[in-house]
Amino acid sequence: MFDRNRQAGKTAGSNILKIALPLMLLLRLFCAPAHGQELLTDTGGNPKVFLIEISGTVLNETFSKARALLKLAPPNPGSINPYLVTIDGYAKTNERNDLHWNSDETLMDAFSSQVRCQIKKSFVKPPNIFFFYLSPALLGKRQFLTQHESERQKLAEKGALPTKVFASAGELSFTVASGEVKGSIWIKGYDAVEKSYVQYSAGFYGRQTNSQPLLYP
Repeated sequence: MFDRNRQAGKTAGSNILKIALPLMLLLRLFCAPAHGQELLTDTGGNPKVFLIEISGTVLNETFSKARALLKLAPPNPGSINPYLVTIDGYAKTNERNDLHWNSDETLMDAFSSQVRCQIKKSFVKPPNIFFFYLSPALLGKRQFLTQHESERQKLAEKGALPTKVFASAGELSFTVASGEVKGSIWIKGYDAVEKSYVQYSAGFYGRQTNSQPLLYP
C-alpha cells in the first residue's frame, strides 16, 4: 500500500511539472520584455536616442571624445531581449575609433535603469558588431622620434584607412537616468592586418536628444 501511494505521488508530481514548465517558459517569454521596457515608459514605448562621447584605448592608442548615437528601442519581433540597443558613429560612420553595436547579436539583461549585453559565441560567423582603428602595421616601423619622423607619421595616418575589426567577444553595460546615459564597452577581435587580437575598451557618457532631423540628415 505504501509503495502504491508513493508511486501515485510521483506520477502526480511529474504531471504537475509537465504542466508547470511550459507555463513558466510562456510567462518568461511574454513578461520579461515588458519588465525590461521600464526605460521606455515615459516615452510611451517610443525609442530614445542619446548623443554620447566615447573615450578609451585600442591596443596602444588612447582616444577621447569620439561621438556616436546610442539608440534604445523596443525589441524586434521574436527577440528575447527586452530592448534593441544600437550604437553608431556620429556624424560620420566607419571612422577611426568608431564602432557599431547591435544588441540582436547579444544576450541582454535589464533591470530597472541598468542594461547589460554580452556577445553570443558563434563558431559559424562573427556577429555584426565591429570597431575601427588604425593598425600600427599601416604606419610602418617607427624610427627615432625626430621632427621628420613625426611629420612622416602624420602623413601616414592621414593616408591610411582604418582597419575594421569584427568582434569575437565583448560586453556593453550602461545606466539610464534623468535623460542621461553612462556606461562602458569592450570589444575584442582579430586584426588581419596586425595579425593579432586587439581589444577596444572605452567608457562613455551622453544626454538624450530629440533633434532627429539634425541627427539623421
